[in-house]
Amino acid sequence: MGDAQFFTLWSSTVSAALGAIGGSAAAYFLTRQNDKTRHLRDEVTACNAAVGLCASIANTIIAIKRQQIKPMNDIYLAQCQSVQQAAVVPVGQPSVLQVNFDLNRMPTPWTCIDALNELISSRITSAFEPSGLAPSLTQAIHNQQHFIELRNALIEKFRGYNQNEKLARYFGISASPTEGADRSYPDAMNGIVVYTDDCLYFASLLGDVLTAHANRLASQLGDEAPPIKQLNFKQLQADGLMPNPNGYAAFEKQYRPKKIELFVTM
Repeated sequence: MGDAQFFTLWSSTVSAALGAIGGSAAAYFLTRQNDKTRHLRDEVTACNAAVGLCASIANTIIAIKRQQIKPMNDIYLAQCQSVQQAAVVPVGQPSVLQVNFDLNRMPTPWTCIDALNELISSRITSAFEPSGLAPSLTQAIHNQQHFIELRNALIEKFRGYNQNEKLARYFGISASPTEGADRSYPDAMNGIVVYTDDCLYFASLLGDVLTAHANRLASQLGDEAPPIKQLNFKQLQADGLMPNPNGYAAFEKQYRPKKIELFVTM
């Protein structure tokens, strides 16, 4: 009788303990799942916000390219061609060259690159690609700003030159047979154009990488995933304002590998 009672009490105690352990384990598992879900949602949300910042940067750069850089460079390249043609006129024939110097300063565009870098470093932590590309975009923006500021500084110096000096330095040609060419101004113009395209390319590429990463995270969330943002530059590409990706072959190969489809015939 005593043994039976002891067995009943002991088995009840074990059952209660096992039930408590099972309940704790279930609660712990549920908490872990909820934490993972919250983390995934937070990172997807951060990716969406980062894509929005990439769009803001691209829009800022597109605006200054469309309104100032492209028209200014198109005229400058046409003037350079005219100077080259005038230089090859046969000796003894008159050469007439009329140049309107563009000595207008260009504003340095402000972008939200600092906010983008902070967001990527603090909230997008499960992928290497965004953190690997952000420095390339940052460097392109700084380089563009550098060459815009350099051109502005050169323009201030031009105001003190006579016409022959101004012509020589504006086009990077020798002012006399005994002097070398100063290429500072044409190099500054080329730097502005090149790094403007770099800004657009890396903003576009980083946006696509962020979208791809967000889609991978969203696949783990299923129906709980928020909508994913994606950049669309098709119209800008059609307008000739986006750089040709073929000029960035190494980055294309690493971040946008071509999908190869295999067809098997029987």
